[in-house]
Amino acid sequence: GINASIAATAFGAKIIEKHLIDNHQTNSADKEFSIDPDELYALSISIKEFWESYGKPDYNLKSSEKQNLRFIRLKAPHQP
Repeated sequence: GINASIAATAFGAKIIEKHLIDNHQTNSADKEFSIDPDELYALSISIKEFWESYGKPDYNLKSSEKQNLRFIRLKAPHQP
């Protein structure tokens, strides 16, 4: 399947080795762990979707968040 390969990219894999087969009806020694062209396409789309959903962090305040700054209370120094 392709799920382990998708998960591997989430953990930083840069290279994925997959055996490609025309279809699963082909009699081949590695057909049990090979993927067909449709699965290869699904793998590439899934990895692309993962990285698009992962996004990039943005720590800058958005305009809607800046309006809420007036409600922040600053912690007063400890007074005995």
